[in-house]
Amino acid sequence: MASYDELRKEYVKLAKRADQRLVRIEKRADKTPELMQMAYRRAAYDLKRTTPEGKQPRFNRAIPKTEKALKRALKNVQRFLESKTSTYAGYKKYEIEKRTNTINEKFGTDFEPEDFTRVMQSSLIDNFGFYTTMDTIAVIQKNKEKLKELVEKARRRHKKLSDYKEFNAIYEDQDTIIKKVSEKMVRDFMREIENV
Repeated sequence: MASYDELRKEYVKLAKRADQRLVRIEKRADKTPELMQMAYRRAAYDLKRTTPEGKQPRFNRAIPKTEKALKRALKNVQRFLESKTSTYAGYKKYEIEKRTNTINEKFGTDFEPEDFTRVMQSSLIDNFGFYTTMDTIAVIQKNKEKLKELVEKARRRHKKLSDYKEFNAIYEDQDTIIKKVSEKMVRDFMREIENV
């Protein structure tokens, strides 16, 4: 069992790291006020008794005098440091996971956070709008096998896409190619998707 002095040294070390995180969160609070509602809020609650009126909460302000109180304080500082939202990067990851789960529930998609981030950073949202993009991806994800069959059927029935003069510019970006697809091809494809 650790002595009071050993616990105190451990607490001071962890408290210093936790206080640095609290300061970083406070600096970002103007741009990201939600940060103050997560791990910071819990830490402020835990430190309420040791924080002087009008001061920001800090772990290292008053080191508990008894071993029992020190163990409780050590548990609090460890909980804060282990919290996903005690750092800005952790907060961002938490928010992306939360947003991804919400989108998956709302649209019936099966995004992983990294995939969702890539879609949000792509030009699809700017070009086609958020709801159109998400609805389209949901239809594709829900009907992968049927769409695969339709593409195979279209390949057998039509020329290769590269045979269309719209697709001859091999090095054009994806958005330009999408814009150049003829209205008839899109209408035919959408008619078949509607029957899915």
